[in-house]
Amino acid sequence: MSLRHRSHVALAACLFLLAIGASPAEAGANLIVNGNFSGGNSGFSSGYTYVNSCGEYGAYMIAKSPFAVCAGWADIGDHTTGAGKMMIVDGSTVPNTDFWSEDIAVSPGTEYVLKFWGTSVDPENYAKPSPRIQVYINGQPVGRPLTLPPHYDGQWHEATVRWSSGGNTSATISLVDLKQNWNGNDFVIDDISLRVF
Repeated sequence: MSLRHRSHVALAACLFLLAIGASPAEAGANLIVNGNFSGGNSGFSSGYTYVNSCGEYGAYMIAKSPFAVCAGWADIGDHTTGAGKMMIVDGSTVPNTDFWSEDIAVSPGTEYVLKFWGTSVDPENYAKPSPRIQVYINGQPVGRPLTLPPHYDGQWHEATVRWSSGGNTSATISLVDLKQNWNGNDFVIDDISLRVF
């Protein structure tokens, strides 16, 4: 292929990316800051209280294992590598409280896909309501909630939702636990990502 032909192909690819509203860097990039929590308690906001150990409802911790902050919870590694950090949540009894939220700049007229992983951390298998994690974008529910098992089942569970930005240039993305119980409403979240679809 000649140099001139290659330059025409590269130009066509760039024009295609511009036409669909994504720059080459944005097309595959994760727009969420600290989505794997390797940066600790930073890059996001929360309506919950940040603490170092369990025992307070409506609280969250950032650690390498739920067991590290509460001896009664499962000893599991994070979803990313098995050795990194994750967000550990002690569910709130107050409805409509986001445990994780971030404001993101988005391109108008663009389709996005949001993903995250979660699992319950209580090891006991007894009857209790399951955590149900709902995605909200700009105050509106998007997609179906991720229902986690009522106890740790040895698996990470994936949530995926698609969202069209319409005329928006920013998006406030929030995760809300729809359950308001204190008993067994404990879970972890990891690897939150938002990418152009």
